[in-house]
Amino acid sequence: MAQTKTAADDAIAAAAAAANTAGNTGGNNGNNNGNNSADNSGAAANPTVKAVEDELKKTFIANHKDKDKADWMAHNPINGAVLTINNQTGSVRAALPDSQEIESITINGNKVLLLARSKDSGTRARKLNGNDFPGGTVIGTGFVGSTPYHISSPDFQDFRWGVHTHDGISTVFVQGKPSSFMPKSGASAYTGKAVVGKEGDYSLVNVQVEADFDTKNVNVVMKDLPYSKFGSNNQLEFGGTIMGNTFAGTRNGIVSKGGFYGGAAASVAGVFYGAEGEKQGVNGAFGASEKKSIRKK
Repeated sequence: MAQTKTAADDAIAAAAAAANTAGNTGGNNGNNNGNNSADNSGAAANPTVKAVEDELKKTFIANHKDKDKADWMAHNPINGAVLTINNQTGSVRAALPDSQEIESITINGNKVLLLARSKDSGTRARKLNGNDFPGGTVIGTGFVGSTPYHISSPDFQDFRWGVHTHDGISTVFVQGKPSSFMPKSGASAYTGKAVVGKEGDYSLVNVQVEADFDTKNVNVVMKDLPYSKFGSNNQLEFGGTIMGNTFAGTRNGIVSKGGFYGGAAASVAGVFYGAEGEKQGVNGAFGASEKKSIRKK
């Protein structure tokens, strides 16, 4: 009897050790992600609010050297977000943009030019085309925005944003040179464009952003979303809390993070992901400028 019990105990211990090894291997595989690629191994189909919030903590990073601006992005280097969505598994990964200039970004090994030609001046947003790829051939699909009408205009001057989809992977992004100083009071309204979509199918829509620099609140509204994709409930509204020259928050089940760009917060841009509720899986990026002072309600 003693020998039978010992053999059973050994078998149980061996099985437990094997299961533990398999679990550790799976966990390690799940953590090996490239900055601009999505991981297919063991990814949850619907990431939780906390999971998306944790990913977005890797973006719009506070890196200012001054102690009194510890929660600010420095004006240099380029800062922002690259949010990658695997449209097959639903996994979401985020990182800082790995860019040396505003006018280009590398996504999954493909260099994409971001309204880099002089004829793109004054473009609020448009589809990606052959001129946006060094080889002249369009790789995947997407949108890009925005540029100022004139080089002296502060509107849309210091950042780019957009989306690129290829081989089942969608990447929404914002990158630019953050604001060096911010208003300490008052409220401003911004207008611009946004890309919004799900499962790799994106549309270009209008966006309105209000920033209250007294209460440190940002509110983002996108109206008239395509009926064919969103039905009668064709509006998104979300926002966050201003910290330094960034903002972040979760409202209406939508997790967002963004930053202010240009002099005195001339522009605002961000990325977002619907982690729960009826807009679950909806994601995108936006850029807004044409800043105007408004009276608070």
